[in-house]
Amino acid sequence: MAGLKLTPEVLRAAYAYLDETQPFAAWNLPDPDDVKFVVGSAKDIFGNADWTKRTIWVSRRRVGCTRVLVEIMAHEMVHFYADRAGEKHLHGPLFLKAARRVCEAHGFDYRSFI
Repeated sequence: MAGLKLTPEVLRAAYAYLDETQPFAAWNLPDPDDVKFVVGSAKDIFGNADWTKRTIWVSRRRVGCTRVLVEIMAHEMVHFYADRAGEKHLHGPLFLKAARRVCEAHGFDYRSFI
């Protein structure tokens, strides 16, 4: 996908922006400087979050515009929130409830967010 050039710094900036907005600001997620941001090249997934390693990974092949970057970053930040709280399933009840709150606050389409 052409367009937006992803770098770890761009990912960090997207995370930092979202972290200043609700509901993220109330969740006390790690500061952007405490998260490792990785740009990958998978063609089958948009992103991934690993709470134990404090890492968020985003595919440059799937994310080529700002709108998608912000939605994917928000999605991965919801995983941080749910994983920290002990959610055992990838998109379990806590994740889904938090995702709905994020979508309502930011105008994301819940059906495409999950």
